[in-house]
Amino acid sequence: MTDLPANPAAKIAAVIVLLLVVIISSACQSDIERDIAKGNKAVSRRPADPSAYNERGEAYYAADQYDKAFADFNKAIELKADYAEAYNNRGRVYYVYGLNREAKADCRKALELNPNYAAAHNTWGALYEGDDNIALVSINKAIELKPDFARAYMHRGYLYAQRGDYDLALADFNKAIEVKPDYADAYYYRGWLYEVKSNYEQALADITKGIDVQPDNSGGYSARGSFYDRNRDGDRGVKDHDKAIELLGAAITEQPNNAFLYYKRGQAYSSRNRAGDQDRALADYSVAIELKPDFVNAYDERGVIHFNKENVVSAFADYNRVLELDPERVRVYINRGQAYTHVADYERAVADFKTAIDLDPASARAYKERALAYDRGDNYELALKDYSKAIELDPKDENMYDSRGFLQLKHGTTDQAILDFNKAIELKPGFIRAYRHRAAAFAKLGDTVRADADQRKATEIEGPAPAAQTNPHPELDAEQIAAIIQKFFQRWGTLLGVASVLISLLALLRMSGSSLGKIASNTHSIETELSSLNRKLSDLQTVLRDMGTQNRPPG
Repeated sequence: MTDLPANPAAKIAAVIVLLLVVIISSACQSDIERDIAKGNKAVSRRPADPSAYNERGEAYYAADQYDKAFADFNKAIELKADYAEAYNNRGRVYYVYGLNREAKADCRKALELNPNYAAAHNTWGALYEGDDNIALVSINKAIELKPDFARAYMHRGYLYAQRGDYDLALADFNKAIEVKPDYADAYYYRGWLYEVKSNYEQALADITKGIDVQPDNSGGYSARGSFYDRNRDGDRGVKDHDKAIELLGAAITEQPNNAFLYYKRGQAYSSRNRAGDQDRALADYSVAIELKPDFVNAYDERGVIHFNKENVVSAFADYNRVLELDPERVRVYINRGQAYTHVADYERAVADFKTAIDLDPASARAYKERALAYDRGDNYELALKDYSKAIELDPKDENMYDSRGFLQLKHGTTDQAILDFNKAIELKPGFIRAYRHRAAAFAKLGDTVRADADQRKATEIEGPAPAAQTNPHPELDAEQIAAIIQKFFQRWGTLLGVASVLISLLALLRMSGSSLGKIASNTHSIETELSSLNRKLSDLQTVLRDMGTQNRPPG
């Protein structure tokens, strides 16, 4: 320690300087860091006190250091087996990782130990967000027990918004902010609600306020970046996504073994969605899983990206792992069902959608996806029934009406199809696909005037097509491009021809009324795969671009 000067005045000055250094250091330290330091002191001074570990665990939880939080909550329970607060807190950590069975067990234990524990009622409601009745009863109880519970108001507001009760949702988000004015998540959720209500100016103001309140929160920048993306302001969107990724990268540098940070950065890459970002997201999810092999949410997100990249085998592996760890996850039964539909295994697809519906009878998405599987399997009546049920459950989703309308258009009930397209356009006046489908319906009825009007409207909404590029790679001259084309057809031409012939043959067989038609009906999955292959190989422009890139000079 530095010796103080002998002169009394100098001593006083030195003490003041030291005090200023302490004050400034404390001011520069975040609230979370201070809470962790405080928790460390408490554990050091009271190593046998369960509340010290619970207190530090809560600080680690706020800092997204969930493994450390989990260890502290475990220690608190080890020291005090009837510690309701620690059980609830450990359940919240399980919930972050997607381990819902374990989360429910801990939350149930907390409520057994203390039936009037508001935080545990709120956690129980969050765990049952798929079941509005259970969730609302639990969160209402939390608010009754603790009227100034900001997090409970935010959760209830989200549930109301999901149900379409926007006024109730707004009132709850307002209340959460009134109780806790620096509650960044509440601003993000209220901003999202304003966007749903088409109040874009207020939506942006709220998301920005959330960032102002918590400027080191990557989630705020991702949320605002996605808002800009949805509202066609890609330049500002990219800047916010970049900021989110930058913040997470810095955090990972400091905590290279924090699985949750890799998971969050994977989400940020996926949201930014620039060239190569989905592969970067896959890599981050894989690191998260390597660090925490039971990280259910990481398997879930990675499975979705695998499916979108048509890595169906890998998607199935991830979905299966999720359901092994969390057999009640409705979303993943639906996602796996979609994958089965994609490979034309309609029986397994329908089985997964049925399980999803059994677990969550109010899941409009499960009915919609099962309708698609029935449609692909040529079961029109069941498909129509499921689309209608999906609309009953979610009457404000324009996509449901468009999908049912297109099904009816295909099967000749054109007037009914037009009614559905009308409703889809009423719900979303800029719905390009619905205008195109309605144009086809009018054309089928011979009403060329209205068909042409709808096509013009769709084109107007879509905007002008990008300017044509005769040579997207000006560094390649005509001779080089010709060589690339020749190489392409040498490599793929025969396969393209074979695929086209097989598809044509299968189509003829399916049209036949003879016994060959029965054979063809069993070849649907082959036809689907060949069609997919033909589409991929026929995309000459993409292949040329890729080959041209490979032929570019270094740098």
